[in-house]
Amino acid sequence: PFYCVTFPTPRIGYAAGMYGSVFKTEDYGATWQAKPIAFTGKIYGMHFLSPEYGVAVGDSGAAFVTGNGGTSWLRKNTGTLATLNGLTFKHMPTADTGMVGFAVGNNGAVVRTADGGQTWSVLPTFTTASLTSIHFIDKGPGWAAGLQSNVYKTTDGGANWVKQTLPLSSSLQSISFANPRRGFAVGYYGGFFGTTNGGEQWYQQFVTPNSLYGVTMFDSTTAWAVGDAGTVMKTTSGTVTSVTTDRLAAPLTSFSLLQNYPNPFNPSTRFDFTLQNTGPATLMIYNVVGQEVATLLNEVLEAGIRHQVLFNARGLTSGVYFARLVSGDRTQMRKILLMK
Repeated sequence: PFYCVTFPTPRIGYAAGMYGSVFKTEDYGATWQAKPIAFTGKIYGMHFLSPEYGVAVGDSGAAFVTGNGGTSWLRKNTGTLATLNGLTFKHMPTADTGMVGFAVGNNGAVVRTADGGQTWSVLPTFTTASLTSIHFIDKGPGWAAGLQSNVYKTTDGGANWVKQTLPLSSSLQSISFANPRRGFAVGYYGGFFGTTNGGEQWYQQFVTPNSLYGVTMFDSTTAWAVGDAGTVMKTTSGTVTSVTTDRLAAPLTSFSLLQNYPNPFNPSTRFDFTLQNTGPATLMIYNVVGQEVATLLNEVLEAGIRHQVLFNARGLTSGVYFARLVSGDRTQMRKILLMK
């Protein structure tokens, strides 16, 4: 599985996981190339300060730095043996170099760097719970997330932290904010949560069958998430739908919209489909009188791979609906049942 993902630009991104594996895309996620670290452990956190300069952390307090887009990595001493699960960099109010970073880990471990990951110092802990992710807004607040639904927020550069509450119990694995108000958090068993007020209230976005381990927001509407079984998810609307492309599956060349799962559902479900030809594709939801009630997808997609769309019918009433996939001159519909 992948445990973390980061996009320093909309076009260039990195994902990392087991055995030091790192993959890089330079075409908006269409293709990925291996950029491995010589490390037998897992990489849980990664952040790129530019398309070429990045830092990664993982098992046994390990930290690695690259200055050439992942072609080579150098290991650095963090001063702790605790597994480091999350990493972030920010512009501090008193240091505008952008090289100040924090990493968090098991048993509340927190380490800090002021030189882009070259050297590290161990900080006092603010919780004994294991922390999995940390994220700061430039010159603004920060959030840390962890197991047992733990979310903490700081407004003073990490000196003091206040606990926030999720609507459902979930072991969070990653948290990311686009601005001081808009953020996402993901976790085990497909837990996906969002906030539009800086974490004062969190709501459940949707649930996917796969556990999610990493999420990153490029802006208030564009986010990527990664997880089990090679899951790579993207939203460009900042809402409750997302597309997953499974590039580990065998090539599929037929046009097919599979029955949604689960069905009946409340309120979230998933559609799997394949395309015969690369090109524009749309997936719409209609009620029983033929009125369009949701647009889940309207973009160019590749043929020969399995795609997924996640749909949250939170604002719809119980009843029968129809999903309609269109690509080129091909059309297929599925009957779905929302039961609240």
